[in-house]
Amino acid sequence: MDIIVYILLGLTSVIGLGVVFWPRYMLRWEKVIPTNLATAAAECQSENDVENLRQYCIAEPCPLSRLLLLAIEHREWPKPDNESAVETAARHEVVKLESGLVVLEIIVGIAPLLGLVGTIFGMMGVFGDIGQTGLANINDASKLAQGISLILRTTLIAC
Repeated sequence: MDIIVYILLGLTSVIGLGVVFWPRYMLRWEKVIPTNLATAAAECQSENDVENLRQYCIAEPCPLSRLLLLAIEHREWPKPDNESAVETAARHEVVKLESGLVVLEIIVGIAPLLGLVGTIFGMMGVFGDIGQTGLANINDASKLAQGISLILRTTLIAC
């Protein structure tokens, strides 16, 4: 039974590490806001520049390019309406970028509980052995030590 607890704790640890590093990989500054796209947007002055920026945004998909495309496509709208549309789209982009964080919250919540389950299984084994043989039997000290070892390992892994 203790091997199952170790496997579950190991799996949650590996998945947790993956979920921790995935957003870090996905949220790299250059991936979200490419430098050359930001520069092109900052230097956009004329209608010809707007069309060039539009073509560049189509060629390089990223959150910034999707927002710029939306603003370019709705540039005929009144400014407050266009701002509102871009703000709404930006909120959706943020939700996409933060998509793995819910899984991380779940893993963070489950791992200590699995450690607690392992601790309880270890204590059940130790107390079960003590109940069968009693504390006076010195030959069973190794079983007591194994049970305490299981308790401490599962608690340590969960931390």
